[in-house]
Formats: sequence, structure tokens, C-alpha cells
Amino acid sequence: MTPDAVEASAIAKARQWAASPAEAYARIKLQLRKPVLDKIHRAVELGEDPVRESWFTPETTEAALAVLTGKR
Repeated sequence: MTPDAVEASAIAKARQWAASPAEAYARIKLQLRKPVLDKIHRAVELGEDPVRESWFTPETTEAALAVLTGKR
């Protein structure tokens, strides 16, 4: 699909959803976003962020320290 075709398809879908009653649109939007929102809430509330651990490896800690101390 070309970028123009993707854009046209997205606009058509958005218009279709916008034509829905506001409450139905809100439910659809929540259904689409809920899995991601649940992951964000778990990460914040329970500290269950799988990506966060990758930021605090010995290698990344050393690199960050080098940048902060001007040694890089």
C-alpha cells in the first residue's frame, strides 16, 4: 500500500467511526486502546515493565555514566 492509500484508508475509517454515536465511538476507542493502557498501568503500579530492566544493565549504566561525566 502506498502512503497515500494508507492515509485515505485511515481517513475513511475515522469518518466511519466518527459517524457512530459518541458513546459507541468511545467504547470502540477504549477497546482498541485497553490492552496498551493495561500494560502501562501494570508497569506504573506494579513495576512490571519488561523494557525498563534492559535500560539498567551494566553496559547501559557504564555508558550513561560516561556521558554524564563527559568521558564520552
